[in-house]
Amino acid sequence: MADRTGCEMAITKEQWAEIEEQLQDMFGRVELMLEGRKLTLEKRFVKENRLAILVFIDGSFNLGWGFPDMDSFDEFVQKVWRERTHSIHPPKERARIIKTFGKRAAKKHFPRLDEKLSFWTPDFSTAKSLRRKLQKLEGLEVVSIGYQSQTAET
Repeated sequence: MADRTGCEMAITKEQWAEIEEQLQDMFGRVELMLEGRKLTLEKRFVKENRLAILVFIDGSFNLGWGFPDMDSFDEFVQKVWRERTHSIHPPKERARIIKTFGKRAAKKHFPRLDEKLSFWTPDFSTAKSLRRKLQKLEGLEVVSIGYQSQTAET
């Protein structure tokens, strides 16, 4: 969306409210543009009886885009997907290792004992959490809110 001078406008409070309302529906859909890439936000089933809002980039997503160690990693997902962290060694395993080896030896034999892995996923559990992530972005524009009828041009 652009104003009369041709400059991009930020998404208004009213538009954010409309976006949130749309994504709270059973099968909501919103299309946005950011840096020339189309973001499609859709509420979908991710597990049996569990809905989440998925962020598609240019009509698709690849979970490999969210893992920095993979060749398919895309830095753009850091802006629009949710960051998650996971311990290399879960707390129960870490406690067992420390009990077995002692703190000093555990650190020596398991140098990554306290490290966490960061990765990004395309799912958000609520519209509010998605809004908190996206409203910080500069240049985000609304393309459409809700499902639009697909008509063939003749």
